[in-house]
Amino acid sequence: MNLNKQFTLELKSLIVILIFPLLIIIPAAVAVAIGRVTDSLDQYSTSFIRRVDSIIEELYFEHDQVKKANFNCESFKDELFFDSTYREMFFVENGMVVCTSRLGNATADIRHLLGTKGARTGEYLYNRAGDPSKRTLIVATVADNDPFSGVFSVIDREYLQTNIGKQISDRVGALKFRVGTQTFPQYDDFSSDKHHVRAKSHQYSYEIIVEAKQSYLEHMISYVVLQGIIVSLLLSSAFVAFRRYFLKGDSLVEDLKRGLDRDELFLMYQPVVDSENKSLVALEALARWEHPSMGLIGPNVFIPLAEDYGLINKLTSYVLDRVYRDLCGMDDVKVSYVGVNIPPQYLHHAKHIEHLRDTHRSLDALGVTLCVEVTERQLLDDDARNALTTLRGFGIKISIDDFGTGHTALSVLQKTSFDVLKIDKCFIDTIGVDSVNTPVLQTIIELGHRLGVDLVAEGVETHEQVSYLESASVQYLQGYHFYKPLNLTQLREIL
Repeated sequence: MNLNKQFTLELKSLIVILIFPLLIIIPAAVAVAIGRVTDSLDQYSTSFIRRVDSIIEELYFEHDQVKKANFNCESFKDELFFDSTYREMFFVENGMVVCTSRLGNATADIRHLLGTKGARTGEYLYNRAGDPSKRTLIVATVADNDPFSGVFSVIDREYLQTNIGKQISDRVGALKFRVGTQTFPQYDDFSSDKHHVRAKSHQYSYEIIVEAKQSYLEHMISYVVLQGIIVSLLLSSAFVAFRRYFLKGDSLVEDLKRGLDRDELFLMYQPVVDSENKSLVALEALARWEHPSMGLIGPNVFIPLAEDYGLINKLTSYVLDRVYRDLCGMDDVKVSYVGVNIPPQYLHHAKHIEHLRDTHRSLDALGVTLCVEVTERQLLDDDARNALTTLRGFGIKISIDDFGTGHTALSVLQKTSFDVLKIDKCFIDTIGVDSVNTPVLQTIIELGHRLGVDLVAEGVETHEQVSYLESASVQYLQGYHFYKPLNLTQLREIL
């Protein structure tokens, strides 16, 4: 009964943890989606108004040129006949059309269209032949002292139909245009029951409504809400992780302590091969943890945990002991050396220096040399450099790991005695790629040759990388192109 109550309580807690963020994030996601659609419509309306303003402005400019010049109807016709922006331009005097861009000289009385008071400069929607289906836009420039004289341009209706009132894009469903009280398209009310934006021209007397296409609105809402759900789940997961951390405290740390005592950790071995004959010459020991309930836990989890909670030295000693146990169980090891990553603080204690010497002696009896792998940042510590000199005196190899990724000055490097320089994978990846790091790789290789140390290229994965490194006289190669990390059974089979 108590178990059922506990299960029910945990289930309710889990439901609350999952649902509570959704109640906040989903409405916020919908608001964000609608905001994005609105922004898109605003951008479209701004672009459209800019385009139409430009056309109207150009027409007013043309009108001014016609008014200023010594007017010649045939020249007027020849210049404007093939312009596709507008259907026709009319030159009017005293209510009479005297010239058009299509016909040239003409005589037509349009005083009945101008009314008793004449026209005013501006923009108008006009029904040609009184037919609303032929409604189009007219731009008029009227003489200052004569409302019955001026220049009138009729915008090509096909242009308006192409840009207004149709399925314009995958985002915009329709666009409505209004000048004064008249609208285009002619049968549409200047309103919308769909998601839309309104915009006005700041220069001229028209305004527009831009409607969002329903499918675009629905797609955007679905997309952003899905992102919101994912974010909600991530937040819930993070909350659960923090909850477990604060409720259970250092349980994983305690598990690691017990795991070291119970021999739950094991080693994988990454082979190093000779670049000339591709024979296996060395190994790098890599720690792994098989948790009894959580399964395999990666080193990216338990090694930082060990560093943060003072277990890294114990873990390092465990790895050294396990290397010997693994290799002494083989009839013939057939490798020159085995590398073990040693953290900085391990080198600061005399008992650990003794442990390294004892391990080296044990391995030496098997015909294998211990290789201490340190990162270059450790070389900045005088105590660590002194410890490395002591270890080298014992016959232990010293390897500088991940070289090129730290901040070691060359003067510090020259003061340190070492045997192997390992080139970090990030530089190997530049081979065959136009990268700023490629010259750095060449410099590291030249530096290794000048110092007279062995070079090991880490992370070798392609034949092109192998060929390049061979030609550059890099002695040893390590990476998935040759071997992935091997468990003890696989290692025995290969050796």
